Formats: sequence, C-alpha cells, structure tokens
Amino acid sequence: MGSRIEGTALALRSWFFRGSHNCNGNMYQYPIKPAADTYQQFQSISNQWVIPDMMERQSPRPCVGGKNRFPLARSIFLTGCVTFLVLYSLLVPALSQEAADFISIDCGGKGFKDVATEIEWLPDEKYLGSGKVLRERFVAVPATVTLDNDNLKTLANANLVQTAMVFLPRVNGISPSKYCYVVGVRNTTNYLVRVMFPPRNLTANDPSIDLSRYTSRFYFTVDSTFIATIELAPVLPKTVELVVTPLDKNMYICLIPLEDRSSMPAVSTIELRPLPNELYLQGRQEIQTADITNEQGDVVPPKAVGNTGLRTSYLITVSRLNFGGNISLPPIRYPSDQHDRLWYPAGFSDTTQLSAINATRTPVDPKIIATWDNNWDFPGEVLETAWEGRNPNLNFTVAFNLTGSRSLRPINTFYFGMTFVYPDESGGVQNVYLSAAGGSEISWTSVAPLPFAVIISRNFKQTFNGDSNFFTFSSLNATVPPKVNAFDLLGEFEADTKRTKPDDGSTITDFANNLGQRVDIFVDTSGDPCLPVPWNWIVCSIESPPRITQINISSTGASGKIPSDFGNLDQLTVLDFSNNTFTGELPESLASITTLRELNLAHNKLGGDIPIFQIIMQ
Repeated sequence: MGSRIEGTALALRSWFFRGSHNCNGNMYQYPIKPAADTYQQFQSISNQWVIPDMMERQSPRPCVGGKNRFPLARSIFLTGCVTFLVLYSLLVPALSQEAADFISIDCGGKGFKDVATEIEWLPDEKYLGSGKVLRERFVAVPATVTLDNDNLKTLANANLVQTAMVFLPRVNGISPSKYCYVVGVRNTTNYLVRVMFPPRNLTANDPSIDLSRYTSRFYFTVDSTFIATIELAPVLPKTVELVVTPLDKNMYICLIPLEDRSSMPAVSTIELRPLPNELYLQGRQEIQTADITNEQGDVVPPKAVGNTGLRTSYLITVSRLNFGGNISLPPIRYPSDQHDRLWYPAGFSDTTQLSAINATRTPVDPKIIATWDNNWDFPGEVLETAWEGRNPNLNFTVAFNLTGSRSLRPINTFYFGMTFVYPDESGGVQNVYLSAAGGSEISWTSVAPLPFAVIISRNFKQTFNGDSNFFTFSSLNATVPPKVNAFDLLGEFEADTKRTKPDDGSTITDFANNLGQRVDIFVDTSGDPCLPVPWNWIVCSIESPPRITQINISSTGASGKIPSDFGNLDQLTVLDFSNNTFTGELPESLASITTLRELNLAHNKLGGDIPIFQIIMQ
C-alpha cells in the first residue's frame, strides 16, 4: 500500500495532466431553424390539389375531468402538408391487446381515460427522470395552456393541450443539461413515437412563477439522436411523429435547453405505439450493428441477431392521408388502425373533375384480399373511401411542399406508399401511372387492376432536391376512372446508435442515484450520461461509444463513501471530489485507472491507505 491518509484532507495532483475531449456541444453544431408557425388551407389550382407544408391537425379527445372541451379542432403537425378542420365524434370501442401495450403520457397533468378509444393516459411522474427532485426544487413546473375562444374552436385536441410540463432554467442554482422522459420499452420492437408540444401561452400552476420571462426555443432528441429545434408557437401546438427502434430497454425522450441554459422547454403529451417489425421495412439493415438486450435480459451480440428488421435510421411522418374521407369528421385512428396512426381526410374543392366515393357497399378486408408489396398495413376503413376521377382519362395531381419537414432538420430521402382499391370493376381496364418528381428526378410505376377486389400498394424511395409533386394519371385506353385510397409519406434520416459505454454508464448512474436526494447537482442525472449532451458535472470523450473522462463535484455538499467500482471508469483523467464530506477509504480499484492525471480529494473526511497508482506517462 502507499501512504497513510491522516486527518481530513488529501490532494493528489499530477502536473502532466492531459485534458480529454468534451463532447458537450456535439449536437449544437448545426442548430436547425424551426418550422414556420403559419398554415394554409387546401388550395385548388386548375386540376391540381396543392397540399401546403404545414399540417394543422391532431385527433380530438372527449371531455374528461369536468373540463371544457371544444369539438372543432386544428393543430400544427410539424412535418405535415395539409390543413384540415376536424369535428369530434364519440365512439367507444373495446380495449384491445394493442392498446394495452400503448404508452400514453399526460405531461403536467393527472392522467385520464380516453372514452373514445379506451386508452389510458398516465401522469408523467414515473417517467420523468429526477422528476420528484425537479418538482420539489421548482425546476419542473406543471402549467396550464390558456387559449382564447376563437383559437379553441379551431384547435385539435384542445383537451390535450390544456396542460404541459415546463422546465425552468437556472432555478436555485440548478441548471440541468437535459430533461428526459425515461420510458421502458421492448428493444427488439419498432415504435411509433408521437410528441406534442404546447403553444407559448402558458401559465404556471404556481402563481408566483412568471413563465413569460423565458424564451421557448429548445432541442428535441430521442435516445442519442437529434430530431429538431423546437420553438413554441404563440397559439397552436406542434406535433412530431417518428418511427424508431430503441437502443435498449429504456427509451430516452429528451428536451435540451439552449447552450446558455436560458430557454424554457415544455411538452404536453408523449405517445409510444409498438409496431410489427415487418411494418415500414424501409431503411433497415439485415444485421443489427450493436449489442441488444432481449426481453429475458440477455445481451445478444450482433452476430447472433440475424435479420431483426430493426431500424438503423429514423422515419419522420410528413403526411398520412385518407382520400375520400369525410373532412367534417376526425381522422381515422385506433381502433380502426390497430397501430393508432392518424389518417386525415383529404378534401378537394373542384368537384367537376374528382369525386369522393365510399365503397362501404363492398367492404374491404385487407387480410383476405390480394395485396402487392403491402407492408404499410393500410386499415380497412381507409381503403373503403377514395378519390375517383369523373372520366377514365382524367389526369390529376396531388402536390406536396416538403419545406415544412425540411425546416425541422435536413431530409433528402422520402418513402411513400399509395393504395388503389378496385372492388369488382367487371373487368374494366385501368393502367394508373404514378410519378414522383423532385428536382430532375422522376420515377414511374404502372399498376393494372385485376377484375376483382384488389389492393394495389407500392413502396417508393425517392431523393428530392427541392419540393415535390406526386401525380397519378390514367392511360388512353382506360375504361374505368383512376382512383386512389390512401397515401403515407415519411422522411428518413440517420439515427445515432451510440450510448455511453455500459460499464461507465452504470457506474456513474448508480453513484448519482445514491447521492441524488441530498445533492443539488445530481438533479442533472437524466437520460444517458454522455449523449446527446453530457451531464454538467462530467466530461465525455468523442469516441464511439463515449467514455467518461472527467468528474467534478467539488464543493457540492456530497457525502458518503466513494464506490468500490469506480475503477470501471478506466478512462478517467480528472476526479475532483474536493470540499465535501466523503468518509471511509479510497477504493483499491482507483489504482487501476492508468489514465488518471488529477485526483483531488482535499477537505473530506477520508481515512485509510492511498492506493499505489500506476500512471502511464504520455
């Protein structure tokens, strides 16, 4: 053993200290300007039906908890392209197994049961990392959304945006690096993730807190992947919907304040819906590229995984349309869509060329009728309506402006599926040509309906340089009019599949959890230690996976014993526990950290022997 520790102070310092890279700020290199807060109604240009770049939409929910609910609704879907007014209708289905697996979080609220879908919405206490301490220290503040009557009449899901959880900057000296909701998931399953952000007009439930003094721009991430820069709109909520694969048994949905910690992140709802792995096959790899933990808790290395169907990229919803649907009704969702996707009715103003048809006289069952390339799982109710041309040779265009989705983050690659259902046309001939045009790129596909009920679906991948037009039109020898039932458009971007090295992550998380109730600095222990930004009191390397290289909790009031497993942090260069009240002996495992350049334990109550450190000169 080395020297004996006597008294209350120890300072061991190496003057050939080499600083490590700090990954703080990695995600801030390219902040993305948020989408505009404007919206447009459907426009009819000749025979073109133009779908603008902002989606004013969300599905309604019924009155719960005795609050006033407003049926006519509209909200901003950040990546969408269509404006709709939707009218609430009451429907009470039985709860299915799919809904039992749904996770629905009522942020800042008390939870409720949606009587329209029988889906349970839960309060956010058990999901918000360090939530109890954040509430006690008035960092996490429940708030009420205040809207005037005119906006309430046109706002979708007014009941969803009546509450929010708001995170205040620099309260009582506490300024966490991020605020994360930690949601337990099956990491061998893809998820639909839908997050709604409230409008700017918020009032804290505590009347002594003035929210108007804070800015409302912040970053939104899922696990280690940067999704978008969010800025709360004045009066309308914003929704982002993704298809993701979790990195492990916990998914981190995080709000990150601006670099100067001056901003006020806020969120109203978080929804997770498990998806079959055969749904949305686009962009997947044959072999998983990192270890995964199966449902039995076993770590499975990449070579043993095989064809998982799990995503190595994220999809972001741009638009999901139900052609021919009643625009005075709310979008189709669960239970009609077992995955709880939202299908919005697409209306048109020029009835001289197009008509909306309802095929309920010939109900469509997608499970028994013929399908081509149908890995989109279009719900039957969506397939029962369509846009139909009024003559066989009509050319009609659906035009999309992709500016809205690209204002969230750079997106060049898009996937889309369209469905054409032809119930028994008595052998009519219809060759429908579909083109997707963006910049100079055009792709064509011909679909020929069979003389019986058939779903004809196509999956397309297209790289767009600018805005895009999607066309469907018929051939000259057609004997039946063209028709289209459904359209699903998603953008794709690369996901960050890294997390802090497991030994580092578990060691530092256990240490923080043991001291967190007593030390203010450990309020900043939410989500992954290093990604997408590190906790304020640690420094991480930029390698993959990240390693913890510095820990500084000097003068924080920390006490207790230094954990025996700190030797797991074998890339530490700086460990500063000075000016606290730690007791006991230094763990022998510290001596195994050959990278350590600075160890400062001065002004504690430590005793015992100093381990013999084997410092490797660099």
